[in-house]
Amino acid sequence: MIKRSACFLRVIIALAGFFVGTYASAGTVVYEDAEDGAVHRWTVYDASPQGAVISNVADADQNSNVISLSGSGTSNGYMLGNLQGSPGAWNNFQEKNIEWSMKFNEFFYIYISVQTQNGHRYLFYSNRETNNTYTQVNGGTTYIHYGLGSTSSNGSWQTFTRDLDADLKTFEAANSIQTINAFLVRGSGSIDNVKLFDTSSTNNIYEDAEDGNTTGWTIYDKSPVGATINNVFDTEKNNQVIELMGDSTANGYMLGNRSGKQGAWNNTQARTMQWSMKYLESFYIYINMQTQNGERYLFYTNAATSNSYAETNGGVQYIHYGLGSDASSGIWQTYTRNLQNDLAAFEPGNSIVSVDAFLVRGSGKVDDISLDDNLTAQRGGDVSYEDAEDSLTSRWRVYDQAPAGAVINNVFDSDKNSRVIELVGSGVSNGYMLGDLPGKQGAWNQTENFLIEWSMNFSENYLIYVVAQTEKGVRYITYMPSDTDAGFNEPYIQYGLGTTSNNGTWRTVTRHLQADLTRYEPDNKIISVNTFLVRGTGKLDDVRMKDSTKEAGLLLSFDDKSVELWYDYFMGKDSSIKVTFFVHGWHTLSADQIQKLHTLESWGHEIAFHSYSHKGAIRNYGGDSGLQAYIDEEIVRGLNDMQAAGFNPVSFAYPYGEHTPNYDLALYEYFPYLRTTTYDAPRGTVVELDSIFTHIDRLDRLFSGEGIGNVSGNDNAELEIAFERAKNNREIISIVGHFIHPDDHPDAGNRLTIRASELDQLIAIAQSKGLRLYTMKEVFED
Repeated sequence: MIKRSACFLRVIIALAGFFVGTYASAGTVVYEDAEDGAVHRWTVYDASPQGAVISNVADADQNSNVISLSGSGTSNGYMLGNLQGSPGAWNNFQEKNIEWSMKFNEFFYIYISVQTQNGHRYLFYSNRETNNTYTQVNGGTTYIHYGLGSTSSNGSWQTFTRDLDADLKTFEAANSIQTINAFLVRGSGSIDNVKLFDTSSTNNIYEDAEDGNTTGWTIYDKSPVGATINNVFDTEKNNQVIELMGDSTANGYMLGNRSGKQGAWNNTQARTMQWSMKYLESFYIYINMQTQNGERYLFYTNAATSNSYAETNGGVQYIHYGLGSDASSGIWQTYTRNLQNDLAAFEPGNSIVSVDAFLVRGSGKVDDISLDDNLTAQRGGDVSYEDAEDSLTSRWRVYDQAPAGAVINNVFDSDKNSRVIELVGSGVSNGYMLGDLPGKQGAWNQTENFLIEWSMNFSENYLIYVVAQTEKGVRYITYMPSDTDAGFNEPYIQYGLGTTSNNGTWRTVTRHLQADLTRYEPDNKIISVNTFLVRGTGKLDDVRMKDSTKEAGLLLSFDDKSVELWYDYFMGKDSSIKVTFFVHGWHTLSADQIQKLHTLESWGHEIAFHSYSHKGAIRNYGGDSGLQAYIDEEIVRGLNDMQAAGFNPVSFAYPYGEHTPNYDLALYEYFPYLRTTTYDAPRGTVVELDSIFTHIDRLDRLFSGEGIGNVSGNDNAELEIAFERAKNNREIISIVGHFIHPDDHPDAGNRLTIRASELDQLIAIAQSKGLRLYTMKEVFED
């Protein structure tokens, strides 16, 4: 038990009812504003000594109701929310910033209970000085402390805001918050307006010079002496800017501080850096960051844009990009870089933990230094890269000019009744580019939407390449006028769009790029989409990355062959309730069972394949060494039986969820869509199982499903939280059942059973959240 004398929690939890915070605005959840006059969201978790009370009172200073906590100082403890896994826990996995108002005139502790990748943590705050930070393990739990300053208990209302993920990473850089669950207080005082919010879409301006000072800047390399930092008025910009003057690149200037140092930005949210600069000499711009694999510097110079490389210096990795020689032409220019993409181009498996400082070598002027999260800015709409309506061709270039004479025109097309891009050259010998290659200035750096669409009119051979940065390097996802796919020949993944796709008429092509990648590289993921390349003479229009119109949804499936139970349950159900049945053992099914499956299909459900005799790829076939035998015995043999019964499946689920990338690659020859399970995945709450969630703009051919029913331990309250995530994040969540028994059936307690009433409630919850119920093939083909 944790002792109060150590100023830690003594956890005596009184279970509370469920509470869902109020969404005050996009990305903000209010857990307490006291305006309903109630206190039921709170509990006294440490009632010793007796007499502690929680009241909802009017406060004249706030001109509103507030929560009053009254007891024996820090001996008593009060809680809003509950601990992870307990009824009433917030389970907030989205908003990682907290704000609260408080009025205390005595010592206090504020604890935030968070679940992290590495277990339970308490971030806690007191009225000690702001430089009083430390971490300590007590009773097996880690506590991380920050002082709010002695004035935080001066008896006046004050509002505090904390970036919880940043506060965690200061001491545990490789750790991250999964869910935030409770707000706990020790001490007597008043609390109001407790909320969690998301700042990921905000713009963090670190310097615009308009305050007239140079606060936040330091000269980190003062040799030779004489370097200065000034805040001056610039007549060209007509505003204040920062002027850096010294002995060229021999001197160094820094805004912020290096990772882990006092003054570091610790920005754990934003990944897009923007700055304006005016230089007439060589320069180096360094962005200091902490990554999962340690400290890194991204640095930019006036070298050619093709000049990119990585090097190690003093044990630290530096990644270089050239901004072009015109970057030092003596005029004001603005640069925008997606830092995560610039890192991933050289370290595909690495990711940024925090961005901490902006460093400069060279004499010149800088302004408007900011970090933003353009990933959020891209959500909610299509991103058009070419519609030709401005009559320009400046977004394009001829990247393969041999033989000479290739041209790019912007022309009016009478068939489309709009302007289009016309590419004219020597067939596929010439190449044309929209965007640029990963890591280059002009690359799209599209990290959100992986659904691409374009219109085309070709009367001859063509090759269209969509260039993506992936976890395994650059890939060229290629489309051509063929009736067959050519497959994977690294770095090319080749698909045929049909021999009629170059018949001289306009057609629109839509492709799920992640699905096209996964088809031939099952264990690879797209990081960013960057370029649209074309070989061939023809016309193009409306090149865009689409924001899918699909709704967030539930992919509900049932495995094995409980045909009668499935039939009885879904008979008479609303047509909006659609599921996928993965059936094995077709050689054992009766004529009546096969007829019932045909009827289920006529009701809108999908009938899919689940092997010949339910044998596992690992436990029964030894993994890759038994792949061919698995295909012959479990796939071909069973598929023949299923087709003989009148079904042509497009989806397959692995028994026991057992598979390898080589199995996926082989099975895609038979089925476009595959499903595995979380059978052997590390356990956590359902909302934490990222593998079962698929974003509608990044659809993958391989889904993973989490179990439901008695054996799973997943109740509907937990699933409701997961459904809320799917709704808010525009995801499709996949869950898997087996038997469906009436509640009073003798086998209702079977380990693989979900009771009919529980399934009724589960479906009702999903629909109340606005989730559409999809079959497997509807996810892609609808």
